[in-house]
Amino acid sequence: DYTKKLEVEAKQWKQFLIDRNKTTKVEMNNLKEVKIGAIKVEDTQFYQLSSNDKKFFRQLPKIEDIVRLGQEFERNQTILAERMAFKSNRLRAHLTAISDELSATTRELKAQVFSSDPGEGGGSGHKDILDLLNIQSENQPGSSKLSAESA
Repeated sequence: DYTKKLEVEAKQWKQFLIDRNKTTKVEMNNLKEVKIGAIKVEDTQFYQLSSNDKKFFRQLPKIEDIVRLGQEFERNQTILAERMAFKSNRLRAHLTAISDELSATTRELKAQVFSSDPGEGGGSGHKDILDLLNIQSENQPGSSKLSAESA
């Protein structure tokens, strides 16, 4: 029973020495930093933080800078969103114009196919659409002939 009590006291004593050594190291590091002038603390704060902790807190950015950066980011995001909306509307208008042009071309081709003479195109009264496209592409410089395999 007495031996157990001594063992518990020995453990407590070891823990006390470990804690005291840690505190002493923190105090000595703080004292060195204060002598160098790297940190300035009041007497009430001297033993509360280690010098590494104090350096860390000093290196943190100021809240005003963080708020300013957040506002700049928000403003830039708004500008980019407006620019994206403008460009998407312009693209939609361009795609609508292309679609209208394709529709008109399709109507013209259809009219040409059904308005051809009955003797042409094998006697059926209809020209082949690829033949019509090839005739139109011959009229345009830099065009190549179309075939069923390329379509």
